Amino acid sequence: CGKVFIQKRNDIKHCSEECRRPPILRLCKNCGIQFRTVPTSDCIFCSTSCYRRFQGETKLETKFREALEKTGFNFIQEARLGRYSIDFFLNDFGVCIETDGIYWHRNKARDERKNTYILKHNFKLWRVPEKTVNECPDLVSYIITRINEIVSGS
Repeated sequence: CGKVFIQKRNDIKHCSEECRRPPILRLCKNCGIQFRTVPTSDCIFCSTSCYRRFQGETKLETKFREALEKTGFNFIQEARLGRYSIDFFLNDFGVCIETDGIYWHRNKARDERKNTYILKHNFKLWRVPEKTVNECPDLVSYIITRINEIVSGS
């Protein structure tokens, strides 16, 4: 930047953090919102949820969403709950549904933190394993039955 400054340590080569890593404003490739990043970052999305939405849903989420749409339940896909993104949220019943793909849900500790957060905020949680979704002969009926069980507390 050319500003004059007093160097107190030999490892300091910039007058400020802003000079060292000047902020860059970019437009999110998904939602179009302007966000701040640094020149060394190749980030093109403002958040993880925008990245997920842009990438689209997984095959597992597509299959589950299509079945969920046939049930007639109102739901929000990729709903925000605090710092977490919930795959499907049934607002009428306060039920969070997580479709657990084999690849993405290998980190049990991360899933457990998310579970704790959801339950702490008095929501019900249903984790659906990929194997269940893929092997279920009538996914729509299964979803209806399971949601009714969760809501009734069975």
